[in-house]
Amino acid sequence: ALPMNSLTPKKKPVPTVSVGEPLLVEHVVPAPSVEPAFVATPAVIDPPTMLEREALAIEDGDLVDHKAEGLRLLAKGDAMNALGELRKGLSIDSSGDVWAALGDAYLRVGDVERGVPCLEEAVAVDVDHKLARRLLTRHFLSAQNGPKARQHAEEWVRLEPQDAQSRQALGRA
Repeated sequence: ALPMNSLTPKKKPVPTVSVGEPLLVEHVVPAPSVEPAFVATPAVIDPPTMLEREALAIEDGDLVDHKAEGLRLLAKGDAMNALGELRKGLSIDSSGDVWAALGDAYLRVGDVERGVPCLEEAVAVDVDHKLARRLLTRHFLSAQNGPKARQHAEEWVRLEPQDAQSRQALGRA
């Protein structure tokens, strides 16, 4: 049988440092290695789509043609109220027409950051959307962004080759 004192674990002496004595590497005791019980991975959340950001929900039983109402308000010059109607209309009809009208309304109220992406969405949905091409050309010309203005002006001319405004805009781009 082994003596009792041989079964008790022996502790390593902990180095000590006196005040004023320099701390040397051999005085540092490494921390014990601990493995985590699990590794958490951050959740990946997709950003909302343009449609999810812009479309407004319509209440049950709402029979208003919001697209038509938004277009009517926009034609009347009431862009601010047209925005709400067009955003509701977008929840039912996400065609290039609604995106272009929504982009037009945003530009009319001075919200370029939301208007231009809506117009770009209109041409993504319908590459031949004349209104969106015209509005994007005019916007990029006024913003002095020649390459983008030229890109949209070329498409506008392709869509309306006899239109003097489209050819003039292409010349300015």
